[in-house]
Amino acid sequence: MQFTSSSRLSRAATLGAVVVTAFALTACASRNAPKAELATAESAVSHASAAPTVASVAPVEMQSARDKLARAQRAMANKDYTEARRYAEQAEVDARLAESKAAATQNEQALGELQESIRQLNAEIDQRNAAPAAPAGQLAPRAPARPRGPMAPIAPRR
Repeated sequence: MQFTSSSRLSRAATLGAVVVTAFALTACASRNAPKAELATAESAVSHASAAPTVASVAPVEMQSARDKLARAQRAMANKDYTEARRYAEQAEVDARLAESKAAATQNEQALGELQESIRQLNAEIDQRNAAPAAPAGQLAPRAPARPRGPMAPIAPRR
């Protein structure tokens, strides 16, 4: 297939128009103030800061979120919308990371407490099963057999 010079020019013009349009769209996107991104970042940082455990469990992440939010606000004031958008998105991610880290720590603590409670209950059940035999002539109370394992139902207290 042979291309004529007019078809080559037509293709080049089309390609040039596509490239110019792409640049124009990118430029427009960076010119628009990232108000929504900044508001989302402010909300995320505020929400994370309000939780008392977040500050104690993830102080580095929270400080990073606050710093990046401040940078986003300065960039917004300077009308550097590309930087403002980037810092706002990073601030939101850092705040959410801090919240996730705090939630994970709380879940680990709850799991540890639950495991300790189960251990104590199993020890109590084993202790009751090992009770001394009843005096002669009396029947010793018989403890029901219980399944073993972490998901075993807990026997009621007597």
